[in-house]
This record gives sequence, structure tokens and C-alpha cells, in this order.
Amino acid sequence: MIRPTKYLDLNTCIVRIAAIVLSELQLSHMIPLSELATIVRSRAGDGARFNFLPALSFLFLVGKLDYDDNSDTILFLDKKR
Repeated sequence: MIRPTKYLDLNTCIVRIAAIVLSELQLSHMIPLSELATIVRSRAGDGARFNFLPALSFLFLVGKLDYDDNSDTILFLDKKR
């Protein structure tokens, strides 16, 4: 959930996971979905698995990434190019 409450864990919230995803995708513009999930879980903890897909949905809605279903990879959409 994006709306904060006093019980929100800041290490596993959607905004933090989205930031981790963006930082990884800026280094390599294409990452397989399973590898990206492993990276997020190693950096944010095991509780991040619950908010991983909502974070990807959030980034997709704001136009920062795309999904290639043929190769099962997440693509970074760089608007500066």
C-alpha cells in the first residue's frame, strides 16, 4: 500500500522496492523477472516479496518500465534517449 500508516515497514514498502528496481534497471536496462526478484529480496529482506509485484505495477503505470513476455524480462524505459 502506498498510503503510509504507523505500522508501515519502510524497508519493504512499495516506494522502497520501486527505488531498488529502478536503481538496478539503470545499471542494466534489461533484467529477467526472477533475477530481479532475487535482487530485491536480497537488498530489502524476505518481506519484500509481498510488495514486489505491486511495485512493478506502480512503475509500469508511471511509464518507467515495460515487460517483455517473450523473454520474461523487465525493460527500463529511459525517457532521456
